Amino acid sequence: MEMIAACVLSFAVTAVLGRWIILPALRRLKAGQEIRDVGPKWHASKAGTPTMGGLMFIAGIAAAMGGMADILTVPVWAPATVVIKMLIVLPFTCKEGRIPCPRNIAAPFLAAVVSAAGYYLAEGILFGSFAAPLASLAGSAVQSGGSAVIFLALAAALDKMHMKNLAKQILK
Repeated sequence: MEMIAACVLSFAVTAVLGRWIILPALRRLKAGQEIRDVGPKWHASKAGTPTMGGLMFIAGIAAAMGGMADILTVPVWAPATVVIKMLIVLPFTCKEGRIPCPRNIAAPFLAAVVSAAGYYLAEGILFGSFAAPLASLAGSAVQSGGSAVIFLALAAALDKMHMKNLAKQILK
């Protein structure tokens, strides 16, 4: 039953995030794909279609997994976790050939701020006081700092393996 709930939640988050948030933002940024001259003529109608659709699925899965963990343990935190997990995935997008590009090096720190601020707001709303949640900011900083170190180490290791280039070759 929990697996079905996680799938439904992931689908809902992906659909809402994609339809009303990510795709309109990507269209405004003109982050669309170019259509090559080779191939069928009807492909030209796809020109300008945003190419970051995978981000929607990653955000949906992250939100669903975090949300399901909270639903199974402390359900009152689930709505906040779903929103926060979606938001902390967004900075980790880079079209450069390397994983540890300047944007991805800054992303863990931006994600830490979003996570700490999101949980601070959620805790303040849930408990009716914005003074008490200040005590949990140190724990958020430690958790986010540890995640940043792990991400940066894995990014460097995966970059040495040329993982981004291998993934592009596989997906062609």
